[in-house]
Amino acid sequence: AMKEMGLRVPIMVQVTMETVGTMLLGTEMNAVITTLEALPVDVIGLNCATGPELMRPHIETLRENCTRYISVQPNAGLPVLHEGRTHFPLGAAELAKAHVEFVLQFGVNIVGGCCGTTPEHIRAVATAVANLQPAVRGAFGRKMDAAHATVSSLYNAVDARQDHSILISRGTHEHQWFQEIP
Repeated sequence: AMKEMGLRVPIMVQVTMETVGTMLLGTEMNAVITTLEALPVDVIGLNCATGPELMRPHIETLRENCTRYISVQPNAGLPVLHEGRTHFPLGAAELAKAHVEFVLQFGVNIVGGCCGTTPEHIRAVATAVANLQPAVRGAFGRKMDAAHATVSSLYNAVDARQDHSILISRGTHEHQWFQEIP
């Protein structure tokens, strides 16, 4: 569509990591990063399913491995059923505090809220992060090269490194031993 219109607009992709630590089908965060970084995606992020606390390990993974901008939009905590109604326990000030940490410590570039957040939550977040500069991330802006190449399946990612060691075999018919030389 962008090519047809002669426009280039930013593309942001967010995934939902469940409370078990993966996406619904079992996909790990590194597989998400590897897959999306092969595409013309400008922002990679997280949204929904959990509050900010359970997103922390995934944000750390993004900080260490993602070369794109990072977005985070948590729920206002994990939903709780109370008297037949869904309640999200995280207050506006708590959400804002979490986002300040994500920006300053993890280099998150875009923040917001998902389920259970209200205009009050978003105002508190906007006020709290308005003048903050995201932490510098080592991976941000890095070009993918052979030293950092990874491949992914539906579930996980692995480094695409080749073992350059030498295998030496010595011995007789009765005894044989191998030595690997890195």
